This record gives sequence, C-alpha cells and structure tokens, in this order.
Amino acid sequence: MSDPQAQSAAPRDSEIAQSDLVLGDASQSLPRHEEQTQSQPETAPSSSTETPASLPPTCSNCTTPITSEKSKPCPRCHTTLYCSRDCLKADFKKHKKGCAELAQKYAENADVKMATTRVPPRDSRRGGLQKWQFDT
Repeated sequence: MSDPQAQSAAPRDSEIAQSDLVLGDASQSLPRHEEQTQSQPETAPSSSTETPASLPPTCSNCTTPITSEKSKPCPRCHTTLYCSRDCLKADFKKHKKGCAELAQKYAENADVKMATTRVPPRDSRRGGLQKWQFDT
C-alpha cells in the first residue's frame, strides 16, 4: 500500500510547481510591460489648437472679442471685461453676486493710491520774506 502522506504531498507539490510557473510568467512579463510604457512617446498637445490664453478677451455679456483699447473692466473688481458701458449695465445683475468678493481680492493685491481730500497747510515762509518784513 502507498503512504497517505506521500499521496497528499504529491498534489501539494504540483500546486506549488504551478504557482511557481504562474509567478515566473508574471515576473517575466512585468519588465516587458515597463519597456512598452517607456517606448510609447507622450503625446504633446497640438500647437494648431488655440489655447484659451491665446484667444482674444471677450465681453462677459455679449461674448464679442474685444481689443485692449476698447475693453472696459468692471470698475469694482477689475477682473470682468466688457465691450461697452451698456453691456456692463446689462450684465451687472448676474455679475454683482461674485463682484464683491473679487473686488475685495483686487483691493488686497492691487497697489491702489487713494486721492486725499485734505488740503496741505499753508506755509507762512513759503514765498520767502516779504518787503514789509524788512521795515521793522
């Protein structure tokens, strides 16, 4: 009669041999996959398509392209451009929701110099000595 341990060891040995084959195949196919990914060139975006940065700015209301001379930024936030004062008025109901936040960011980042309303004090010696000051 045959030994029961030998019979149970034989199937286990064949399972191990099969798992080694599977692992061996996988370990050999892994470098090939790396070679395939390295050999494939990365596709760069085509230069013929225009990016949003290269497009001319458009009016936020009527979306017509505007030139830098004719562009009128929002007087509060300075980020939204319009082609005319009429477009600014027409779009302001939609724009004013985000305008306050954008205006606050603009004020923090922009170097804005406010005009003073205070008149400088008059200096009495400003014009030099007067003739009457020598007669004393």
